[in-house]
Amino acid sequence: MTVPESTVKERQNVANVFQAKQAHAQAAAGKRSFAIAIGATIFLALIAIGIYFWWELQPKSGLVPPLSAARPIAPPVSSAPPVSTAAPVTATNPAPPASTAAPGTEAGSATTPLANADGATPGPATQPAQTSTPNAAAGDSDDAPAPAPKLKPTAPTLAKAPTDEDRLLRPTRSPLRVSPALSRAFAAMNRGDFAGAQQAYTQALAADPQNSDALHGLANLATKQGKLADAENYFQRLLLADPQDTAALAGLTHLQSRQNSAQAENRLTALASAKPEEVGTQIALGNLYASQSRWAESQQAYFAAYALQPENPDVLYNLAVTLEHLNQPALAIQYYREALQASKHRPAGFVPAHVEERLRALVP
Repeated sequence: MTVPESTVKERQNVANVFQAKQAHAQAAAGKRSFAIAIGATIFLALIAIGIYFWWELQPKSGLVPPLSAARPIAPPVSSAPPVSTAAPVTATNPAPPASTAAPGTEAGSATTPLANADGATPGPATQPAQTSTPNAAAGDSDDAPAPAPKLKPTAPTLAKAPTDEDRLLRPTRSPLRVSPALSRAFAAMNRGDFAGAQQAYTQALAADPQNSDALHGLANLATKQGKLADAENYFQRLLLADPQDTAALAGLTHLQSRQNSAQAENRLTALASAKPEEVGTQIALGNLYASQSRWAESQQAYFAAYALQPENPDVLYNLAVTLEHLNQPALAIQYYREALQASKHRPAGFVPAHVEERLRALVP
């Protein structure tokens, strides 16, 4: 049976339409799959980014050890470098002023410095042979610096009017490590409160019978008060503990110079030659010469100490005193002012108010 041609064409058209629909459906399905894949990729990427940021924002205390807390910085004990006559710091010798290289006049032409409140004019001032200050060996239990409480000073014993020899300064030590009792003693010495200083030094010595700073301080105070037997005892204790303590040896020799000045001068000169870097020996030698009114030699000894420690206020002060005795007021004023300036940065054995009073009398 023969199928009509029209029927064949109709069937062919139906098949073509079906194939076209099937191809279109496959293309649409492919596009949908691609879109789904792209969407899934973007979704996964967003999830990954979210997880990453979430992870970064989580605290890491369980993985990273915490940083240790910053330790407080201990306050410095002292901006100033220690001045110890037993073991002084060797300093570069500065070029001395040309005008102080040699004294201008001899002792006989010296003026009498340092006017008192009553108008009298005693000689150069003396403070203890070595204003001792705290060190690491202090016997007090407190390690950290503490403000020095105001002490109720006992009534000081009035001594006889000071002479030139009694009022010359010995070197002053700077504090190495603050101890309450020694810190109070040091502050009292700077205020001129010798009764309070003696009380504080005695407390420090009771806590540590071998404390060299306390022994030096008490020896110096005893010398100032004219208690020479006590001073000699303290110096002997220092030398028993350390036979090489040049400051104690110089102090003891200075005491013995009252009995035999020639022998004391020989010993001090030998000490100065053996250890020229010891500023305490130079000061003791200058004090010995001053006690004999040998102002030119005293000035030379103090200038040797100045070359070793040009910023030591006590050395500057003693040098000014001798220059005033040598009738050189202009240079005396200069060194008095330098002594005051140095005392703002380092401890001094003199009372600044006394120096200011002397300057007012000297300045035209």
